[in-house]
Amino acid sequence: MAEKEKIFLNGIFVRERKFENGGSILKCDILDAYDFAAQLKSFADDTGKITLEIKERKNKAENGISHYVEVSQFVPKNKEQNFNQKQETNNNSFNDLGF
Repeated sequence: MAEKEKIFLNGIFVRERKFENGGSILKCDILDAYDFAAQLKSFADDTGKITLEIKERKNKAENGISHYVEVSQFVPKNKEQNFNQKQETNNNSFNDLGF
């Protein structure tokens, strides 16, 4: 199966700040919110949902940009089949409790 071409979002810059206690914060700068919103809308599915993946860059840029944003293209093969399997599993586990 051929991989789909990756879709990257433009106009968002993600920098990570790490702290001594092990915590970190991702700071996202969006240069043009209206353009970015239009870009998001163009990738949304029929229900308006979009899933974004924030991924760490292999090499941190000189200006501190450490991550990039990609549109997730994962689609379950059969959403209805997956839902029915989960329901059946849940019903079986409740019936096995014995009370």
